[in-house]
Amino acid sequence: MGLNLSTSAAEGADPVADAVRAEELGFDFVSVSDHLHGTHPTFETWTLLTWIAAATTRIGVVSNVLGLPYRSPAVLAKMAETLDRMSGGRFVLGLGAGGMDAEFAGFGLPVRTPGE
Repeated sequence: MGLNLSTSAAEGADPVADAVRAEELGFDFVSVSDHLHGTHPTFETWTLLTWIAAATTRIGVVSNVLGLPYRSPAVLAKMAETLDRMSGGRFVLGLGAGGMDAEFAGFGLPVRTPGE
């Protein structure tokens, strides 16, 4: 049983504390989405996942899902391997194609066609 955490960086939001509480309640994993751009402040996915892994001891840590076009595949693989090793094998890598044109445009990436 898992819980998808909010990545909100609004005043009072504390997704790390939420992850610690989920672990205390017996959840098997927590996940964090990978949206890098929007109208409200959010935490960056990898940094947040790392803080969660460091603040917990048992619960799985899942990327839900990482947009592949936002990162170099080789660097992403090394990031995932490092987080998995440092968390004692608790990291689960979820990957996706990225689907928000506003995010692509916001980061200067070309907007893809549906076929891409």
